[in-house]
Amino acid sequence: MVQLRASLEALVLQAWRDRWSELEWSINLKQALASDDGELNKLCGLLLRQATLSEVPNKLMFTYLNFTVAAQVVSHSSLLEAIVEYRDFGREQCIEAILEQLNQSRDKLRCESQDAFQCERLCELLSRLMGWLMDGMEHSILVNDEQLLNELLITALPYLTSPFVALCMYFDALNHPDVCQLQIDRAAELCAKVVAYPSMPDIVKNEMIAFHRKLSSIPLFHSNAPISPLLDCREISPGNPHPAIITLSAVYGSFRVTKRHEEVAHMLQAAQSALGLPWWLVMSDLVRGALLIQLDPGAAARDSTITAFVYLKIPRILKEFIGAGVPYGELVRALEHVVAYHALLNSLDNKNKFNCYSNLLDQLKASGLINDEDYNHLLDMRNRERVGLIEAQPQNQQGIQLVLRAEGTVTTLERSFNNENALNPQKLVQMMSHMILSGGKSFDYICASSAATGKLARFAGKLALFNINSERL
Repeated sequence: MVQLRASLEALVLQAWRDRWSELEWSINLKQALASDDGELNKLCGLLLRQATLSEVPNKLMFTYLNFTVAAQVVSHSSLLEAIVEYRDFGREQCIEAILEQLNQSRDKLRCESQDAFQCERLCELLSRLMGWLMDGMEHSILVNDEQLLNELLITALPYLTSPFVALCMYFDALNHPDVCQLQIDRAAELCAKVVAYPSMPDIVKNEMIAFHRKLSSIPLFHSNAPISPLLDCREISPGNPHPAIITLSAVYGSFRVTKRHEEVAHMLQAAQSALGLPWWLVMSDLVRGALLIQLDPGAAARDSTITAFVYLKIPRILKEFIGAGVPYGELVRALEHVVAYHALLNSLDNKNKFNCYSNLLDQLKASGLINDEDYNHLLDMRNRERVGLIEAQPQNQQGIQLVLRAEGTVTTLERSFNNENALNPQKLVQMMSHMILSGGKSFDYICASSAATGKLARFAGKLALFNINSERL
């Protein structure tokens, strides 16, 4: 890592001395890459520092920076991270060059083909970018630089107007509500200062008011809020809108355990509203994504969590949609769309040695989400494509049965924790000890079930209290 970083620093200096063209830069950069992504992500910061060493920006270095990002050598997240670290707002020409770089990058922002961490990182960096822009605004107000304030606002407003950026910032606001509120409060203070400034042009005052209003609307970015215009899917996935919702699923993919089904449903409603996708496609991609998780090579290590997510949490999320007014026909169409993915379902059945789609339909029917007629229709569609596959055996479905049984166990345990007379405390200690000491598998399913049904925090709290009290026995 250290060797690559030194190599990149030497490369930047040589490029500057020899005044390489974009083509020469790309050739030499390619030769220098041994590819260590951790160090590569620092390339933007290195180039930006060289480009802003003096009062006058180094146009050649900015050319290399723009080319490196455009060629996807580094991500736009790396560029944003480098920019928000730059603090010398007194160098106006350098700030103007950075703003130009931001303007060029705005419409190229993507979450496509990135894991959950990278998408969450982009959401956080976009939120930090708003903070950085406000730092610049505060400086420009302090030194009475109307031109710089205007340029900062001209850059900030299109970012907030972009539905993709607004959606990313909405997701970050869910993760960091306090930070979001602090930014809104700060924008209000800046707006009050600008409006009260006697010599400030009206156009700048109006831009500042618009910035405050748009930033304040981020926490309200949900399916009940009017969002216009709706985001064209091509803005996220050019020429291939179909996986767009799965792309955004990466943003809240890590919420599979920690977020309740109501919260996940709310996030999906926000995504559907922003993307303008039909509900059947949103639900189809949600179910398909849940099934795909089971084919993850590392899925066996967290089998109980994934099983609970698919067979307990997914039906609850879908029930939230129907309860919120999504037509029943959209759900049926979504399930018909999923059953057409024969290769996916056959791979799952071969791996698990049972009919996964049938088990999911069983849970949807038990939840009252689909009627008998549609259940039989969908089951027939799936069974026609299962020729030659291993027939389901009861022992192969043990994981599902354990998860479903664990749901009732969680309720029983909670009742026992609340009521000292419900179960002898000594017997309860023995039962809990047996669950944990016998390989811990039963306890894993109990925790997975409580997570999928939104009871994890409450159950963990009561379990911790029970643990303290049991030490006195």
